Amino acid sequence: MIIFISGSINAGKTTTSKLLAQRLGWEFIDFDDFHETISGFLLDKDLPEVFDKGIRRLNELDSAGMDVVVSYVIRHEDYERLERELTAATKYITLAPPLAVVQKDRGRGLNDWESGRIDYHYRTGIANPDFGQVLDNYKMNPEETVREIMRMLELKST
Repeated sequence: MIIFISGSINAGKTTTSKLLAQRLGWEFIDFDDFHETISGFLLDKDLPEVFDKGIRRLNELDSAGMDVVVSYVIRHEDYERLERELTAATKYITLAPPLAVVQKDRGRGLNDWESGRIDYHYRTGIANPDFGQVLDNYKMNPEETVREIMRMLELKST
């Protein structure tokens, strides 16, 4: 199984995904790491290559019988591609605290580009997609967020 944890910048994707993978005893992948494998990465131009690499890796792990938690922002077109090309059963959870919350410095120190992307994610529906399940984790710490995801997906820790 693959669990994608999506959501805008500063929503808690990476922290939650790592903790969830640890709790379940699963592999963790952050698709952001694939950006570093592309020289001169440009979001608008190179995003398909990120998904090429990520999908290939996830299918390799599925072939090896491994379950994975993935952290990345998922747009509707990405969801459709993942559903077509992934070999494993896949669940999607989008972390969606209120816009005013993710725009605040939550210990990360947002730059102007990140603030603009957050606005874009909320304006275009990436933070409230029409697939998977949406979780407002505003009043939850990471541990509580993980417990709620496990409850939503009916998962047991190892």
